Amino acid sequence: MISSTAYRSTAHRARLGLIGGIVTVLAMVAVFFLPSAGAPEAFAADNGLPDGSMATWRDLTLTTNLDRADNANNTDTGVATYVGRDYYVAGKPADTTVLNATNAPIGTYAAEAEGLTVVGGKLAMNPVKNSWSGQGFRFVAAGFGSQFRPAAGKVGLVVAGADSGIGTMTTGGVTGDIGAWTHGGFIGPGQWGDGSWHGPEFAGKFAGPVTHWQSNSGRDSIVGKMTDWHTNSAWWNQSSPLADVNGTDYGTYGTQVQSLSTELDKAKANGTVTVGNAPAGSVTVTDYANSSTTVTYTYTEGEEGLITFTGDGTSRLQVFDLTAQQLNSFGSKAVDFSFKDIAADAPIAINVTGGDVSFAHGWRLWWNGVDIASGYLPTSTYSKQYGHAAEAIMWNFADASKVTVTGGKNNKNNDDPASEFVGSVMVPKGSLDCHVTTNGRVWVGQDLELNSPTPIGGTDSASVINMDLERHNFPWAAELSQSAGLKWNKADMQETLLPGASFAVYGSLAAAKAGDASKALMVVKDGDLSSGDWADGNDGSFQVEGLSPNANYYIRETVAPDGYKLNANIYQMPTGAEGTVSSNVFQVYMAPDYTLADGTQDTMHRTPDGVTTIVDAVNGADVAWKKTADGDSSTLLGGSVWQVSNGTESWTITDNDTSGVSGTFKDADSAAGQLKITDLKPGTYTLKEITPPAGYQLNGKTYGFTIADGKLTWDTDVASLVTDGSLDVADSPTAVDWSKTDGTSGAALAGSAWQVSKWDGASYASVFDMASQCADGCPDSMEFSQGSGLPTVVVTVSEGGAAFRVAGLVPGKYRIFESKVPDGYAAPSEAEGPYYYFTVSSTGVVSALVRGGGAVGGSGDPVTGGSRASGTAIANERLLGAVQWAKKSGGSGESQVLPGSEWKVTYTPADGSGADGQSFTVSDCAASGCAVSSAGKWQVNVDPTAGRFKLENLPWGTYTVKETKAPEGYYLNDKTFTFTVDASTAGTVISLGDDGVITDEPGFVLPDTGGRGELAVVLGGLGIVLVAMVGLALAMRRLRA
Repeated sequence: MISSTAYRSTAHRARLGLIGGIVTVLAMVAVFFLPSAGAPEAFAADNGLPDGSMATWRDLTLTTNLDRADNANNTDTGVATYVGRDYYVAGKPADTTVLNATNAPIGTYAAEAEGLTVVGGKLAMNPVKNSWSGQGFRFVAAGFGSQFRPAAGKVGLVVAGADSGIGTMTTGGVTGDIGAWTHGGFIGPGQWGDGSWHGPEFAGKFAGPVTHWQSNSGRDSIVGKMTDWHTNSAWWNQSSPLADVNGTDYGTYGTQVQSLSTELDKAKANGTVTVGNAPAGSVTVTDYANSSTTVTYTYTEGEEGLITFTGDGTSRLQVFDLTAQQLNSFGSKAVDFSFKDIAADAPIAINVTGGDVSFAHGWRLWWNGVDIASGYLPTSTYSKQYGHAAEAIMWNFADASKVTVTGGKNNKNNDDPASEFVGSVMVPKGSLDCHVTTNGRVWVGQDLELNSPTPIGGTDSASVINMDLERHNFPWAAELSQSAGLKWNKADMQETLLPGASFAVYGSLAAAKAGDASKALMVVKDGDLSSGDWADGNDGSFQVEGLSPNANYYIRETVAPDGYKLNANIYQMPTGAEGTVSSNVFQVYMAPDYTLADGTQDTMHRTPDGVTTIVDAVNGADVAWKKTADGDSSTLLGGSVWQVSNGTESWTITDNDTSGVSGTFKDADSAAGQLKITDLKPGTYTLKEITPPAGYQLNGKTYGFTIADGKLTWDTDVASLVTDGSLDVADSPTAVDWSKTDGTSGAALAGSAWQVSKWDGASYASVFDMASQCADGCPDSMEFSQGSGLPTVVVTVSEGGAAFRVAGLVPGKYRIFESKVPDGYAAPSEAEGPYYYFTVSSTGVVSALVRGGGAVGGSGDPVTGGSRASGTAIANERLLGAVQWAKKSGGSGESQVLPGSEWKVTYTPADGSGADGQSFTVSDCAASGCAVSSAGKWQVNVDPTAGRFKLENLPWGTYTVKETKAPEGYYLNDKTFTFTVDASTAGTVISLGDDGVITDEPGFVLPDTGGRGELAVVLGGLGIVLVAMVGLALAMRRLRA
C-alpha cells in the first residue's frame, strides 16, 4: 500500500512562504470533497468551475506607494528575510563575545528592510545613515520597495534570541537580544519631510528585555512609529516568539530552507552557463527620489565580467549550475549578469556549489538581450521586466559557509550599494555579507550582514546617487502565493507507487481529448523538478503548482512506468483556493471514446490516504519455479528465500509468503517448494536463491530470464531445467565430513563411532549417536531424525569405516564426539580437546572444525581449546605396549630370582622402517636403581627388583629379547624371545617365557664364556708356582757353587 508521501511543497516549503503561509495542504472550497480511501467516487455532472490556466505572477515593481491598500496580490504571508543566527544591520565585528559601547558592530549606511523578518538569534544594529530624519532603520514597510509585505497590524519583526553567536550584547545600559548603537529601528508608520505620515502599523515579537540606543539611552532600540521613543512592552520578553507568527510556527524554518536548497540542488540543470567578459557600453544610474542625481558609467569590453545564463525556452523550472570558482574568478572586477531564452513565467534556480563565494556586483543586468538595470526606477521602461526578473530568480548557494557580495565600482568607494542584486538568495549552511541592495527573499542559515560601511566623502551616503542599502521584498515565483496546486500518485494495481511516469496537464477537456502534449499547460515528468514536479523524488508521487485557483484541470498519462500499460483515461481535477494543494478527482472520462464514467466503471484510480492514485496494469508475465532435492526432482523442499533483480532494483520472495510488503514479491503458489510471481513487468531479470531450505546448501547459480510483450523467456543455459513452465532448481543437503586416522602413521583407521550434538541455547543436546549401530562395525548408511518437520539426517560411512559424512543438518551450532574409540587407540583427554565444534550457516555453509574441551560458554563455544582443526582428519594416538619377565634358576627345586643378567632387545617398527632392527642392552637394576638409557624412553628396565625386568611405553612393532650375560654360576639361556605390540596388544603387559619366567641352568664356566671364576683360586695358584720357581733357582745356584 502507499505510505504517506512527502511533497516538496509541504515538507520543504511550508512556512517558507511557499504556500502563502497556509499549512493545511488539502484545504478545499466547500463544493469539493474527498472520497473514501480505496474506492472510486460517484461523479457529479458539473462543478461550475472554469477551465484552468497557469496562474499569473504578481508583477510587482518598485514604488514609493507606502499607503497602498492591502489586497491578495500585495499581501505577503511568507518570510522576506530569515536569519538562522544573528542579523547585523551593520558589519559583523571580529570578536562577538561581548558587544557593547567599546566593541560595536561596524557602522552601516543601510536604510530599510521590507517584509517579515525572522531572526533565530540576536539583532545587532548600527545604522549610521540619518535615514528618516535620523530616526533609524525601518523594518516591514519600505519608503521605496515592492510594497509586498504583511497585512497591516501583523507581526513584521521577530527576534528569538536562541541560536546566537553573540555572547552578550549591551546597549544603553541594558543587556538583551537587540542592540542599537548609533541608531535603532522602527516597524510602524514613517513621516515624510512635509510632516505627513505614511504606511501602516505592525507588531514585533522579541525574546529578551527592552533595550535602548547606545547613543541615547532614553530611547528604546525598536519602536512602532518612527518618532516614538518607547515601545509596546507586550512585544518583549516573549517565551517562544517563533511558535506563532501570524498563525505560523517558524521553529523549524531553517530546516525547511535547507530542504528546499537541497531539492533545488538535486534538480538537473537544463540551461547553460557561459563565463566571459562584459561588452563595451554605458549605464546611467539615477536616484529614484531625485532625478537630477544621476551618474553615467562607460565601459570598455572586458572592463567588467559577464555570466550568461541561457535557458532551454521550455522548462517549467529553469535550472542552472554555477560553480563558486566561476563567480570568484573575476577578482576585483565587477560582474554583470545576462539571462536569455527563459520560458515565459518560468522560475529560475541558480545552484551555486563549490564552497565560499566573494564577488563585486556590477551595474548592468540583461534580460533577453536588453539591459534592464534601470528597471528599479518607477518611471523606467523596464520596471516590469526588472520586477519579473526579481520574482523569477533564486540564487541557491547550496554549500557555502560564507557569501560576500560587494557593491558596484563608482570611482569613489568602489562599494556602491545601488548596484542592486536581483533575485532571491539562499545560503542555508552559511552567512551572507551583503554590501548591496537585494530584491527578493533572503534566507540564510547563519548570519546576515547589511554591511555598507564606507560613505562617499562629505556625504551621508555610501552611494554616488544617494540610494543606500535596502532589502526589497519580492516573492520567488515558484512559491504558491496567488496560485494553487494539484497532487496525485502513480501506482500499480496493488497501490504500490511506481516511478517513471509522465502526465500532461490540460486546461480544457477538449485539449485533453485531442491529446496533443504540446498544447498542454505542462507535461510533468516524475521526479523532474524542471518539468514542474514538486513532489520529492522519482517515486511515483506528483505535485504541480502555479495553477489558477478554483479551476478545472484535466490530467492524462503520456508515459507509463516501465513495464506497465498506459492508463489513457482523463481525470478531471479541480484546484482549490490560493495556497492549497488539492487531490480530488471530480470526473473520469474513459478511454478510448472518453465517455463519462458513472462512478463504478473506473477501477483505475483510488484515493488511499486522501491522495488520488492513478493506477496502471502490468504489461508482464508470470514466473514459476520449484525447489527440489538434488537427484530427486519429485521431492519439493519448502522454506527457501529468493532474490529477483533487474540490475537496478532487487526484490525478495519467500516460499509461501503472501504478505507482499515493500521490496518483496508475493508467492502466488500455495504449495511448499513451488514459487510463483504473477504479472512481473517487462525487463531482464536474474533469479537466485539467498536462503536454502533447512538442511540444504545454498544453490549458488543465477538463473536469467526476460519478459517482453507479456511473454517469459528463460536464458538458453537454463532452459533445459524448465518442465511444464516451471524451472527446477535443486539443492544439495548440508554436509560435514571428517575421517579417522592413525595418529602415528596417518593411515585410515576403522572402528570408531560418533555422537553429533546441537546447541539449543543452553546446552548441547544429542542429535544422534552412531555407537548403537556400530557395535560390530558401522553400516554404510544410517538415518537419524532431527525432529518434526525437519529433514532426516543421513550418515554415510566409507573408506572401510574410516570416513564419515553427515548430511542434512539444519542451521545451528554443533559438535561431534568420538563415542567409540578404535581398539588399541587412546581417547583424547579433556585438556587435549575431545570435541570438534562446527556451525551450519543459514545458507548451508559448514564451517571448519574447531577442537576444544567439553565445557562451553553462553554462546556454545568451547571454554578451552578453540583452535581450528587441521583439515577434517581426526587422529587417535596409539596406545603403547609393555613387556615383563623374571630371571630364575632352572635347577631342580630352585625358584629364587637371579640377579645380574643382561639382555639384548631388538626393535623393528610396525611401519617397516628400520627392517634390520634397532638393538639395545637392558640391564638388571642394581641396588642404586635402574640405569637410564640415552637411547630413548622405553629402552630401560623400570622394575627395581633384582632379577625382574619390565619395559614400558613400547611403540608399535616387533621385538626380540635375548640374554647376553647370565647370572653368576649359570649358563646363558640360548633362546630368543619374540613379541609384537599392535592394536591387539597395545595397552596390555606382555609376559615372556613361561608365564613371565625365563630360567638359566647352573654350572661353572670360564669368565670369558660367561661362567663363574674365583679370583682367589687363581691368585693362589700363581703364588704356588712362584714359590716353586724361587726354590728351584736357589738349588741350582748351590750346585754351581
